[in-house]
Amino acid sequence: MFGHLKLSTHQAAPPSQDQLSAIIERLDSEPLRETVKRLFADLTRLLGYLGHLKTDLLLQVGASEEVLSTFLLVEAETRMLLDFIDTCAATLEGLPPKVYEALDGVSYVIHHELRRVYESELERIAGTKSSSFRPRVVHAHGILCNCFQQATITLARAFDPTIDAAQLFNDFELRQQQSLRLDHDLTTLIHLARETKADDQHSMDRIIKSIDDFRAGSMRYLMFKDWATYEGFRQQIIDVRGTEECAALLHRFSFYLEMLHAHVKMRAVLSSNTS
Repeated sequence: MFGHLKLSTHQAAPPSQDQLSAIIERLDSEPLRETVKRLFADLTRLLGYLGHLKTDLLLQVGASEEVLSTFLLVEAETRMLLDFIDTCAATLEGLPPKVYEALDGVSYVIHHELRRVYESELERIAGTKSSSFRPRVVHAHGILCNCFQQATITLARAFDPTIDAAQLFNDFELRQQQSLRLDHDLTTLIHLARETKADDQHSMDRIIKSIDDFRAGSMRYLMFKDWATYEGFRQQIIDVRGTEECAALLHRFSFYLEMLHAHVKMRAVLSSNTS
């Protein structure tokens, strides 16, 4: 149902170092400047590791050992990055609220995607036969690439809200494809949420499966700040299923999805697509 628009393999494009350096140079506090410099450097290095796994290598069945060793290196360094982010949030004083929110959001989403890849996808990859190795490893690679790129964008925008993601990573076409897929999948989910009958078991089975499908797919193309709210709605719908509260909650959920959809429609990459 979701993911109707086919996407190419996600390339781990590095961010523009000129734009990141400009952000760092404008910071007044030396401790903050060094911290942000370290965060951007770590994220760029992680994207570099993933960038080593070119499309032809990801699709090459015999390269499984090299691919998996790179994934393990990325996991180890990402966990060190998370420790550093948590330390920053606890020890840096006088940070603007937007920066605290960005650090908290980045930490939450990286934790989320790390579990998704290394407690689910990677275990499946390690145990799969060669015939199914390629699609799984490409999917895991895409999750991590998107995660580190979005983390970089979130941090950059905490200091400069005018940062354009497509220019920062010079990947306009890919981001346009991602936004088109998100647009399509949100439209589908909104329609299902409106049509769902809270007192019908089959109807509820369908909406919950669709919510989970979106969570496993296009949710990663939303802004980080929207992830926790979506997760909250998902859990509430599961918890109140079969009760009188369910219909009202589904109504609120559909309005929430419409708000998300409106924000997606405002993205520059989609404006360019329709102009």
